Amino acid sequence: MLTAIFIPLFVLTLLFSYYKGLKKGVYLCVALYFSIPSYIPVFYVAGLPIISFTRILTFLLLGAILMFHGKPFVKRIRTFPLFRSYQAILLIMLLSAIASLGEKYFSMNVNIVLSFAFDYFLPSLLIWAFISNNADMRVATKYINISFGFVILYGLITHFTHVNPVVDFFKYNNPFPNSKIVFADFSEKIRGNVTGRLQAYYPNAILYGGVVALHLVFCLLYLKPDKGLAFKKSKLMTIITILACILSLFLINSRSSLVCLFASLFVIILLGRLKQSLQIVFLGASTTLIVLTLFSELLADYLPTVNNIFTLGKEGNVSGSSLEMRYTQLLSALQIYSKKPVLGWGFNYIQYLLEAGRTGDLLGAESIVFQVLISGGILGAAAYLFMFSAAYSKLLSRYRKVNRYTGMIGVSLFTGYLAFALLTGDQGLMKFMLIYLALIFKQLDIEYSARRQAPKSLSNLSN
Repeated sequence: MLTAIFIPLFVLTLLFSYYKGLKKGVYLCVALYFSIPSYIPVFYVAGLPIISFTRILTFLLLGAILMFHGKPFVKRIRTFPLFRSYQAILLIMLLSAIASLGEKYFSMNVNIVLSFAFDYFLPSLLIWAFISNNADMRVATKYINISFGFVILYGLITHFTHVNPVVDFFKYNNPFPNSKIVFADFSEKIRGNVTGRLQAYYPNAILYGGVVALHLVFCLLYLKPDKGLAFKKSKLMTIITILACILSLFLINSRSSLVCLFASLFVIILLGRLKQSLQIVFLGASTTLIVLTLFSELLADYLPTVNNIFTLGKEGNVSGSSLEMRYTQLLSALQIYSKKPVLGWGFNYIQYLLEAGRTGDLLGAESIVFQVLISGGILGAAAYLFMFSAAYSKLLSRYRKVNRYTGMIGVSLFTGYLAFALLTGDQGLMKFMLIYLALIFKQLDIEYSARRQAPKSLSNLSN
């Protein structure tokens, strides 16, 4: 059934890439990562990674790119600010997988290396390589906004109509006979005072909340005060999107997505100029007030989740990890880590434990710290720290030297992601965060190039 649905879409996307050009085909392919999750397969082959729509499309586009733009493409992606970090993480992941040779989870560890290469790192590298000016940036972000806007609209419609065909399909049809945990259904779960959590058709509500929070912050680029730059969009459309994101965040009913948003907004207030910070605070407060006013009766039942962020327990009838539970998970993670401290158990080992029901006190390893220590050992932790420090240092450098506003949004996005990952684990949010970061880095690069090429003022020439 899934094959019958996606083959026509696959053909149409390739035709679009052929007639509109490879560059726009790349933008469309990256945008589809937001609306067609990688857990949805075109077909299934036992022992191989999920053969999804986006993976096949990315593989074919990559082949065409290497055929027609081989050396220039490789040269461009090597200039991506996080390229060496990508190499380090993939190397550690591969070594960790090889170290698990002979174990039941060996093939899972190999599969995750391919997943990171194609799903996590390649989309951001494609964005970096094919965007060269503001016109390209406008097209790429337009495609992403339309793609994810469809998901937001679908999620809200299905929530209010109580009919979600995609969730219902995966609830009763597991397309992966050898995997127990691919899709988490929250339609009947009770959290706080409500049953069910908005997840659109993402694999779980927590990941969906993280993407919504990041997209909301990314939308702030369209309110950028500079004229004539890439992010030119109707302010009304931007505010509507922000309103939809805020409403969705309440309905998702997740602490981690709200923490992601709050952490991002805190950085904006901290790094922004006073006028910019006040404008964003006013926009956030007014749009939230509008949402609360229009949906006051509905959202009253979701407020315990917001309160629970500050109690860090289970007050307000909201189940969630307390500090004591996190401490227990840390002890369990350290115990597992101590048995293979150098390269870890492999980056899909925790998934193996979850499917086997053998996590014990580790539960879901609900922090990226626990996940990386167990999966990659001390070398894996070092590779991740290398990427995180590189992202911060390069964003802050461009914040100071190129554009305060764009750099500020980049730092806030990355901080929001880290807050999310530390609280609940990566959940697959990194792949989306890296796409947003690639767009931020490229916009800063465009602005820096334009500044260098701009003619000097008469006052400077006279000196």
